[in-house]
Amino acid sequence: MTRPPRREAWDLPRKRMTVMVSDDTNSGRHTARKNAAQALAAKTGISYTAALRQVTRAADERRPRHRWVLTDDVRAWFAGEGWRGIRYPDLYDWLDNEVKPTYDCDWCGERGDARKVDSSIALTIAAFDPDLSPATEHLFTHKYHANCKPSAIRWARPSPITIPAGPHLIGLPSSVRPDQVAELELDVCPLVSAGDEERDDQAVLLLTARVVDDLGQGAAPWLTEFELSLRQHGFGQPGSLAGTHPAEWSLRVESHQEPQWIALRTSTTEDGGTRRLVLSALELPAAWVELARRDQEVTVVAGPCTSHWDEPGIAVGEVGGELLDEYRDTDPDDTGSCRCSALTAEQVDELLDASFVMGQIRVVADEEER
Repeated sequence: MTRPPRREAWDLPRKRMTVMVSDDTNSGRHTARKNAAQALAAKTGISYTAALRQVTRAADERRPRHRWVLTDDVRAWFAGEGWRGIRYPDLYDWLDNEVKPTYDCDWCGERGDARKVDSSIALTIAAFDPDLSPATEHLFTHKYHANCKPSAIRWARPSPITIPAGPHLIGLPSSVRPDQVAELELDVCPLVSAGDEERDDQAVLLLTARVVDDLGQGAAPWLTEFELSLRQHGFGQPGSLAGTHPAEWSLRVESHQEPQWIALRTSTTEDGGTRRLVLSALELPAAWVELARRDQEVTVVAGPCTSHWDEPGIAVGEVGGELLDEYRDTDPDDTGSCRCSALTAEQVDELLDASFVMGQIRVVADEEER
């Protein structure tokens, strides 16, 4: 199996191209190629020169050196169509110079030689997914006699089976000393907030942070940094939705897969990928999913893990103190453990008067998920 080498855009050879225009027909063809190259460069992120080279070669139906019979989908892939989050060098050069023309046919098992007989090449590519597979990696190469199998591009769909459950570890740099990076564990819990006469039931996502490496400074400064970073990204003041505008944030909810999972995204990259705060497998209550889909938004409430509530410098308000007393009464020997999963939506709502922040996050529609 042979993979083409990966190469960043700035590593691609840059050549000055001169096009001689002799008549209106050639001028129109040249303009069409320029437009196609500009569109390809904008879509894939490769340089305009590289895109123009791909478009020109595709238009000229460049043929491989050996007797590889390429289908339209393979030629389109060689021309850069479908590339996401990755850039390849000239794939015709790769096929001509790096792929061995001799092979054992992956269909019939007999020997083959693309220098002597018509042959096919099938590339297995990781299908783009903004959260699970942000780059269209070339995974496998198969070779066949042309009369056994045609050339093809095969898409390998990413599987959520490797998504971790439980706390998600992140590095949080200090706003004052960016070289100092603490480690925090973020955990999420879906809750349903009961409505009243003024509002309907709502889907709430509780996001709690536990400091696992405080660099000897204690948990409180880093929980403050975490809160500040959320505010800088558009979360509002505690207990109020006024001024919240985390427009770049979104929540992907996958409730029909096994396992179920969510992706809490902070932004979308230029090539269509995402930057995430949390990617987690978890059980999603049917009522919560229904409300999230109905409203196309979820209320995210973020604050310190219950394991930090009785530490110096961390304020959790009156309701937090009452809850800590209840925990101690239940199990006096269990101190400093996480009890976030035991919190109810009503208790979380009351914690907004303490060091918890809230933001409204849109739930991505189905067509935005891939």
